[in-house]
Amino acid sequence: MRCRLATFCACLPLWILSWTAPGLAGPWARQAGEGFLAFSITSDSPTTGLITGDMQFDSYAGLYGEYGLGHRLTLGAQFGHSETAEDGVIFLRYTLTPPDATWQFALDAGAGQRIEPGRPDRQLARLGLSIGRGFGGGDLPLWPGRSHHGGWVTIDATGLYDTNSSDLIWAVEGTIGLSLTDRWRVLLQAKVEEWPDADTSHSLMPGLAYALTDRTTLQIGARLQLGRTHTWGRRTWENQTWGIETWGIGAGLWHNF
Repeated sequence: MRCRLATFCACLPLWILSWTAPGLAGPWARQAGEGFLAFSITSDSPTTGLITGDMQFDSYAGLYGEYGLGHRLTLGAQFGHSETAEDGVIFLRYTLTPPDATWQFALDAGAGQRIEPGRPDRQLARLGLSIGRGFGGGDLPLWPGRSHHGGWVTIDATGLYDTNSSDLIWAVEGTIGLSLTDRWRVLLQAKVEEWPDADTSHSLMPGLAYALTDRTTLQIGARLQLGRTHTWGRRTWENQTWGIETWGIGAGLWHNF
């Protein structure tokens, strides 16, 4: 994404919020009294630092939680903190489909706030749509002779509306997860989002998760922010190539209770 530095820094905390628990914040309703918490810390750096040797990492922390209310209702909250801003959103998700349905559909709505030093607070309204499906075990793609124990796929679309400025922030992300063993899972998330006064952002987030206990899981991963570079041609400058603009690494801890 090519935008002003201030806008770029403003985007990062919400990327962290969505990356805290990829694949776990899907359309499935949590049972009444069942809860989930995920905490993550990540660091990002522009790719140019790899070439110049001047890598400058910015760190971010995110917290995500869910609590089952029953009747297909799940209460959720997500918070993020960085050097440039703090964000928080609370939402209520309603799963439209019964638990035994092959495809799961859910809607959510909520409200939140964004605080940035030296700027008026942003009051946010949230709307979301989630689609997901679980599947059984089978052969691993591109790995002959190896199999997985099942997995899931989700698509989540979210819109945040700033009630003060009327700005709209939207994001669509897809996640696929595979259980390699009883403890190991592999995750891949792709995300497209757009902020006001900025180009559309594209990112890839691969990761691994290891179950420390029946309730607690350790997750590690990476994030690659993709962008398009324009090159000058004889008649037009519309020739474009994709490249990695920023990269990040992180770790998270998930806990069910």
